Amino acid sequence: MVKKSRQSDLFNVRNEQIVMEIEERDRILAALGDTRSGWLDEIRAEMARLYERRRTAWGAEAFVTADDARAYFESLSPPPPEALSRNFLGAVFKKKGWRAVGFSHSQTKGSHGNLIRKWQLTRTGENDA
Repeated sequence: MVKKSRQSDLFNVRNEQIVMEIEERDRILAALGDTRSGWLDEIRAEMARLYERRRTAWGAEAFVTADDARAYFESLSPPPPEALSRNFLGAVFKKKGWRAVGFSHSQTKGSHGNLIRKWQLTRTGENDA
């Protein structure tokens, strides 16, 4: 019985640690989510402005990409944390109003020329992607 009691105590301590770690993780993710949401709104607005400028210059062939979103994100002041993954930037174009119109190769260092989508802003606000 002593052995079971010790195992039970260890199990309870470990469970408490896990619960605390999960709570801490959830707190951190919630804070990051709020921060990223603000960044996403700002980046979306800038991508819309950039698209409109390009549409004026390039006409119907205008587009923006995740490279553009990343470049803008990296230019923010104060700069975003280096340790923060930039993967969330793909969500910029998930809102209504953006339509995928093709692919191009990423020019971002470290992206190895991977294919990324080209996006256009639709007039109707409907997301065709």
